[in-house]
Amino acid sequence: ATDGFRVSFSRPIDVGVVNLYDAMGIFGESDITLRGATTGDVNGSLVIAADGRSLQFVANGALAIDSYSVVVRSGSDAFQTVTGELLDGNADEEAGDSYNGTFTISEVPTVRLAIPSFARGPGQDVHVPVGSESGIPLVLESDGSVRSLDAIFSFNPELLDVSDIVPAVNLPEFVTFSTEVLEPGRIALRFDATESFPDGGGAPAGQLTIANVMAQVATAAENGSSALLSLESVVSNSTITVGGSNAVQLVAALGDTSGDGAYSSADSALAARLAMRLDSGLVNYPVVIPSLVADVSGNGTVSMLDAAMIAGVSGGSQGPDSGSASAPRQMLLRHEGSFRRADVIDVSSVLSDVDTKVLAESRDSAASRAQAFADIAAGWAASVAANENSTFSFAEDSDESADSIFVDPGLV
Repeated sequence: ATDGFRVSFSRPIDVGVVNLYDAMGIFGESDITLRGATTGDVNGSLVIAADGRSLQFVANGALAIDSYSVVVRSGSDAFQTVTGELLDGNADEEAGDSYNGTFTISEVPTVRLAIPSFARGPGQDVHVPVGSESGIPLVLESDGSVRSLDAIFSFNPELLDVSDIVPAVNLPEFVTFSTEVLEPGRIALRFDATESFPDGGGAPAGQLTIANVMAQVATAAENGSSALLSLESVVSNSTITVGGSNAVQLVAALGDTSGDGAYSSADSALAARLAMRLDSGLVNYPVVIPSLVADVSGNGTVSMLDAAMIAGVSGGSQGPDSGSASAPRQMLLRHEGSFRRADVIDVSSVLSDVDTKVLAESRDSAASRAQAFADIAAGWAASVAANENSTFSFAEDSDESADSIFVDPGLV
């Protein structure tokens, strides 16, 4: 799969000191970095094997064509054995060296079968997105040539109970979808079209959901545990090997950023710290991209809207929903590492066509529309301040460049 890499170790590693993200200054720099020569740093998550002898880095999306460098850091706060021996990354028999490696992705598969990562708590049904009742989508990304597809779906049956895999409701009648359980945690899939699609070829080019995995997080799953979800051995039209994918299952209720298994003001505060870029990760999930837990709005980013939704949560099988958030009335401005609150101003007379389109296409809820408006208002206010040399009451202490302005709408 072109969405990450695997690392193996000769002896079990101490998983308790490994991190990808920092939170409250506890963890420090990332212990694994993936950097593209053109694309730059790549965010993702780690799934570490139970025996501590291997791990999988799962990027937050398919990797682009590029040359990549990988650094696995050695240190007492990084990769070491369970007995405290530091990683010998360059294999010179002297501990303490980081591993440095490279790989190149020279082409991107024109056909790929993908599954999304998710976070849900023990006993919770899994629906992606949250507001649906359709399960976990299996998405075919293709060039329009696929008439049939075979794959194997692998998961950890100790963390995920899969009750069924059903064909997507929008598939034509001439398409069949079948499954076969090979063993616990491995299910063979087959998608087959007995006729041509309307354009005379295979499945429509682009993205097409071909099936949905109906599943529930195992009730005995330990909070904070994780597992790899894989679509492998993917073959198109019976003969062509094409792209599979990996994803991450994190056992954590959506919005439970503190990891204590309940919703509290602490969860909202931690989401707010992410939104304000005070933290890059979460204390209890240091090797998992924090948006898996904190992006409760499902818009792909962690903002103050997510913090507000978590603050207003009333429970439910899937965590916070947009009805628990009030409309933003204030925004947070950050400059040189410090913050100031300001009212969300009325910029209706200065909205561009692009801004108007953003508002029109924002998610269908009052809170989401207000969020989009606050984003635009905050950005406009910051740009005006920069262009007109307006001054804000910002503190002087800073690790950031002097010309950086960060805005994120807040709620009061």
